Amino acid sequence: MAGRYNRRPKQEAPEVRWQDLFDDALTGEAKMSPHYGQGYDYSYGNRLYLMSQGAHEPVANMKWWNDHGRSIIKGSSAFYVVRPILRKSKTEVDANGDPVVYPSFTPSKSAFTYSQTEGEPLPDSPPNEWRRNVMLGNLAINLVDFEDHSLNMMGYSYGRTAAINPMAPYKDKTATHEAAHIEAGHTSAEFDYNQHRGLAEVEAESTAFIVGHEVGYQMDVEGSRAYIQSYRNMEQRQNPDKQAIPDTSVRKVFRLVDLLWRAGLVDPETGEPLHAPKTEAAPEPTGREVVTAEAANERSL
Repeated sequence: MAGRYNRRPKQEAPEVRWQDLFDDALTGEAKMSPHYGQGYDYSYGNRLYLMSQGAHEPVANMKWWNDHGRSIIKGSSAFYVVRPILRKSKTEVDANGDPVVYPSFTPSKSAFTYSQTEGEPLPDSPPNEWRRNVMLGNLAINLVDFEDHSLNMMGYSYGRTAAINPMAPYKDKTATHEAAHIEAGHTSAEFDYNQHRGLAEVEAESTAFIVGHEVGYQMDVEGSRAYIQSYRNMEQRQNPDKQAIPDTSVRKVFRLVDLLWRAGLVDPETGEPLHAPKTEAAPEPTGREVVTAEAANERSL
């Protein structure tokens, strides 16, 4: 009979804990992360100009890179961007007799890509029992180079492919966010992302928020809450006659949490995956790119 009193206490069902975290994400203190505005987003015209010169990655001027711990590699040649430069007229004056000042849009060779810089990588402290690369591998998600000029977009996904900005401060959370988009079907041709962008972002970020609490990866908790709450409000504005977060979405989030959490589990001593990867080959990317990436600003990925 002694064993009767030595039983382990019954553990709380994970869905109960996840529901509490989901409620916290929707109602807790929120503050938009400064990383969504850490860089300057070039105009659409400048981005086309940069692409025509062969630049397909995050871009900034020398001062920005230096301020963020990176220096320009010796011998690197800057890319041109068009900048407004104020000039004084030599012939026209204003009511006070001062020369009229007008903007002149002039090409300036002042932009450098991430690969043209060097410096210490951003701190990356993965959890002891979970790895993002294992999660992506087990889910047959292809990780490719980040090919966007923005420093404010943390990542993007399309088909079964994901990309993470090399300057994203919380890469584990970004990878989980993008994996959630893929596994939720948001990157499929059948999903109307433009119509339900708010709901899609709530599902992806809520999944990353809860997984982060489960495995302990680094993230901006208040920033993640702000992201979730802002997109919930967007969904309410876009679809006022419907429930902003239907029960089907809540159940989907919990399914995604369980899937992505288990997919990334590793033996803490050996680092070996605890679950076998998917055996089927990942389908080819559809070319339908979903702008997720946790970017607060609209992208014109």
